[in-house]
Amino acid sequence: MFLVAGEGVGASRLLADGVFRMARELKSQSVALEGGFSHPVTVQPRTWQAVYVTTGLSRHDGGPFLSVSGLARAVAAQRHGGVAVVGVYRSDVDWAIDRLQWAGIPISAARRRLGAVGYLSTMVDRHQASGPSATVIHSQGLWRSASLAIEQLPRRSRSRLVISPRGMLEPWALHHHATRKRIAMALWQRRQLVDADMLHATAAEEHATIRRLGLKNPVCVIPNGIEIPAAWAERDTTAASPERPRRCVFLSRLHAKKGVTMLLDAWGRIRPQGWTLDIAGGSSDGHDREITGRINALKLSGVQLAGELTGDEKWRFLANADLFVLPSHSENFGIAIAEAMGMGLPVITTTATPWNILQQERSGWWVEPASDALAGALREATSASPAELQARGRRAREHVSRHYRWDSIGERMAACYDWLVGQGPMPADVHLD
Repeated sequence: MFLVAGEGVGASRLLADGVFRMARELKSQSVALEGGFSHPVTVQPRTWQAVYVTTGLSRHDGGPFLSVSGLARAVAAQRHGGVAVVGVYRSDVDWAIDRLQWAGIPISAARRRLGAVGYLSTMVDRHQASGPSATVIHSQGLWRSASLAIEQLPRRSRSRLVISPRGMLEPWALHHHATRKRIAMALWQRRQLVDADMLHATAAEEHATIRRLGLKNPVCVIPNGIEIPAAWAERDTTAASPERPRRCVFLSRLHAKKGVTMLLDAWGRIRPQGWTLDIAGGSSDGHDREITGRINALKLSGVQLAGELTGDEKWRFLANADLFVLPSHSENFGIAIAEAMGMGLPVITTTATPWNILQQERSGWWVEPASDALAGALREATSASPAELQARGRRAREHVSRHYRWDSIGERMAACYDWLVGQGPMPADVHLD
């Protein structure tokens, strides 16, 4: 069981369109919830506590919904310290389902609304005031209420601040809604990044981005993990029968960053015989309407939208595929790519993601984020024999099983926290250069 705590907080100040305005009092109530989770959390003697602050409690928030919850459970399973989460969710309807992803983790959660910043700041301060000898405040993402809450938070001498940009410093991300981000960067975000005791990058490419921006903090480079449910761990890789079309699939948020319209343009160029293209994902900004319009304009047959898929529906969607594609314009990690690889699928993605291993190990295609390059990769992949695609998929699965286990990643992050609070040596994952 876990507790969703939301107690009345006083007025706070929010940044909206570049200016602060008064917040109204937020009221919520304590509710006990039940649900299963994959990583059993055993109570251990705690020498520090980690408090994760996030606006990504909802599945509609994309990758952080999976990566932050997975990291919290994996770190909590270590003997080094305890973990709590403080965050906001999008709607009560979503939270009724999404809360199960956070089962087993002590969590303080409230609906996203005016007053959320004050709520987050108050709850985090309660943790750092009443916790063990040291508190690691780990802020997940930039720009939003989580980072504003950190800005309001009184810093205590025994607390340390870690920030995971979660891809939000990548060039494409900085140019998306650029004016808002320039205002935020000038008002508080850059100062907060500079003052952080450590930054967390999920790939070497994100580490390089941090350094290009002139940030000199220690950086720990630790990837996200993935876990394939045991029921779906072995995908049926028998060759497609002549009667069954082969399936290329996309599975991610339907967002301009994900390159779906570019995928449709490239697919329209090659129109591979005997293949279908299935696009799955939720859309919160109407991007699905633009995608539907492009499908109709290009007169694409065999292309369909599958909607948002979670749980067994998601894994079944991947299990019945022959090829995965995610042509993103920007990814700090790309958890959907890792999940597809873990399911034994060959993957096509772009050089705007950190997955050059696909090219190095011949487990997929890693091409420029442009229609021509993507069309070329799709043409090669859809012309390959089932046996060749299956061989690439096996190499992909083997790579993921070696490098992206949550238990190992939790141990590595806990070691970084140990070092940060002076209770251990500097791990190899921490970079000062």
